Amino acid sequence: PVSKHADAAPRPPRRTNTSGLMLGLSFDASSIRSDDLNSRTESGPGVAGLIGWGITKNIAIALDASGAQISSVDGNYNLGHADIGARWHFVNRTAFVPFVDVGYAGRALMKRDVTLTDNLGNTSTGTLTYMGTGLSYGGGLEYFITPGIAFGGAFKWTTGRFSQVRFENLTVEDLQALDAEAAPVDV
Repeated sequence: PVSKHADAAPRPPRRTNTSGLMLGLSFDASSIRSDDLNSRTESGPGVAGLIGWGITKNIAIALDASGAQISSVDGNYNLGHADIGARWHFVNRTAFVPFVDVGYAGRALMKRDVTLTDNLGNTSTGTLTYMGTGLSYGGGLEYFITPGIAFGGAFKWTTGRFSQVRFENLTVEDLQALDAEAAPVDV
């Protein structure tokens, strides 16, 4: 007797694996624009990291963080993002897997050696930090060289408010007018 399965063609090996642990490290280029902080888009290089878990082959949760040094005519400053969100992989039969993601973002802009002057003419020099939250969304493309290793690129847009300003030990919260949009690009 011959089994029905003997005539079946062998299954081709999987090209991609988007389930389970996801780790990523990338070079990053970030930019920021805020009519309240500056009137132009400023940008700079940085690094980014990702840790996530693929719940299914299509759905993953991820924690993504990036940091960049932004070049400005007023002096360089640091910009950092941390997002927690969800990613949808469009898994297909090829090694290319496009994805989209959305998340809740926290971010901070920090400038060192800032000199502020009060109404009496007294000056103080220190670190000025703007912090806030927003929503991030974006997408990208991965190319799997093995089922567990991929190279890719992504673009993410973050929008929201800087709602807190800190200068050394003084913090002002619930600011109303510091909207900002940022766009980190991972490669």
